[in-house]
Amino acid sequence: MFNLWMISTTMELLPLVCLYILTWSARTDQTGPNVTLEASEGSDIILPCSTSTKKDMVSGLFDWKKKDGTEVFMYEADIHYNNGRTGQDERFKGRVSHFPDQLKVGNASIVIHNTKVEDSGIYRCIFPHLQPKEEKIITLVVNGTNAVTLEALEGSDIILPCSTSTKKDMVSGLFDWKKDDSVEVFMYDAGIHYNNGRSGQDPQFRGRVSHFPDQLKVGDASIRINNTKVEDSGSYRCIFPRLQPIEEKIITLVVNGTNAVTLEALEGSDIILPCSTSTKEDMVSGLFDWKKDDGVEVFMYDDGIHYNNGRPGQNDWFKGRVSHFADQLKVGNASIVIHNTKVNDSGSYRCIFPRLQPNEEKVITLVVNGTNAVTLEALEGSDIILPCSTSTKKDMVSGVFDWKKKKDGTEVFMYEAGIHYNNGLRGQNDWFKGRVSHFPDQLKVGNASIRINNTKVEDSGSYRCIFPRLQPPEEKIITLVVHGRSLKDRTGEINGAAAKPIVGIRAVTKDGVLLNCVVAGATSQPKVEWQDGDGNRLHAEEPQENIRHVISDEIHVPDQLFESCSPDVGLKIGLDVVIFLLGAVIVVCLLYIRHLRRKGTRQKDGVLESLKSENQC
Repeated sequence: MFNLWMISTTMELLPLVCLYILTWSARTDQTGPNVTLEASEGSDIILPCSTSTKKDMVSGLFDWKKKDGTEVFMYEADIHYNNGRTGQDERFKGRVSHFPDQLKVGNASIVIHNTKVEDSGIYRCIFPHLQPKEEKIITLVVNGTNAVTLEALEGSDIILPCSTSTKKDMVSGLFDWKKDDSVEVFMYDAGIHYNNGRSGQDPQFRGRVSHFPDQLKVGDASIRINNTKVEDSGSYRCIFPRLQPIEEKIITLVVNGTNAVTLEALEGSDIILPCSTSTKEDMVSGLFDWKKDDGVEVFMYDDGIHYNNGRPGQNDWFKGRVSHFADQLKVGNASIVIHNTKVNDSGSYRCIFPRLQPNEEKVITLVVNGTNAVTLEALEGSDIILPCSTSTKKDMVSGVFDWKKKKDGTEVFMYEAGIHYNNGLRGQNDWFKGRVSHFPDQLKVGNASIRINNTKVEDSGSYRCIFPRLQPPEEKIITLVVHGRSLKDRTGEINGAAAKPIVGIRAVTKDGVLLNCVVAGATSQPKVEWQDGDGNRLHAEEPQENIRHVISDEIHVPDQLFESCSPDVGLKIGLDVVIFLLGAVIVVCLLYIRHLRRKGTRQKDGVLESLKSENQC
């Protein structure tokens, strides 16, 4: 919200025109955490990507690129690389496909078939036509049948090992480390390298990579990467170009961020939950166990015996819907596929290797988006009920349910056995305090619906109603759209949609008049000028500015501000709004005020009385 008050010592009010300048800088929203996926060379892998709003993309545009700009797959209104569009990188031709039947729900996921080690790298899924633009980041690690894979925690140091097969002295030799076939990581040539004068190193690695000078005489060309970052993940090649024959080693590095991996799937689709041992240890005779939410048995494999061939213990919810990759066990791949996903499959999954020393564990968060999620609309200031009930109508008087906003986990309302945010339970987000209530008399039939009072435009978003203690846990998704109130703009001079300002008289005092201009939807620092009817800039006494930016689709414009209420005063207001120039939203707000000094006490009193009369009108 932008508020500007101006106290003027001039008292004669002449024609006003309100023009407010507001610049919208184009921005790209990166939604969700970076996802890291693993695949074995020769297998197929799904790179998941959807619009945050599930907007229909049949007539839309999305583009998949590797971080270095390599074109992987582009789709625009049904024209793509598999049906005539040109521009795809040769390495991906004939190996990438999308899901045409899922475009209508915003699913832009792709499948890379017959993966290769060199497919490893960072992929960007871009929706350039959305406002704001959206982008997803996927890190893919393709493991060769005999390639080395190392894992590191973001911020730690990691050694990438590499030596000549003959232990040949490399003090006067040459070796070169590259990432993803092109990025220069570290080069050494007869004592000259990136840390003592050689040019060419990629800026991403400057100051973070070192070698072991005292080990060169035994052919050791290993390097250390300090302060690892998630984007360091990828395929590294250690090359000895002058040896005969040339030698090369491949290292796959996976840098895990502090946050667990999160995957998204559309209800009814299949999803791979990736998991491998860090050493690629053969698991054909091994043991691994997948659990959900710390207890629900999803899939267990032990020396060839698993839930699909006789082992008891699997939760009924997952029976017949989970499979593994038997041919990948020999390289430590314990990934599973959940078929025909359901919204209630959403949750935290643990892949556990209990017999490894030390024990290893991977955590995957799965979000399954329903195809028929409920969308509700409300007018700003009204009350709205978000409906939610257990599927079995189970009595929830002694139960627990939790309402959160989906995007950021904002706590909206929690109930647990009679204790909730309105009677002592702590943790509710301040934004919702005092505005959310439930229906105590309906709990006995499993009704966990809530009412949000005095809705605001900022309440818009997706809400999750969660029953975490049910077996299996249940969850409902509600999308709420709150529309701002909009009155008729009487200027009628400029076509188009734009933020509309509110202009009015705040107060009248013996020293001057207090004017107020309000514009919602401001997302950048505005420039404001007050001018008289002839375009001359005015300087008020003690101007005050109090700026708060609030994103809003609508603006409240009182009708009376665009009408003349007193013919004696001759007040009129014109509103000019200029919008959308070269991708920016421009609304110009210039307020023209002319105050002529009053001559004599009687004239001042008369003007004051007129302004007061108009303000009441």
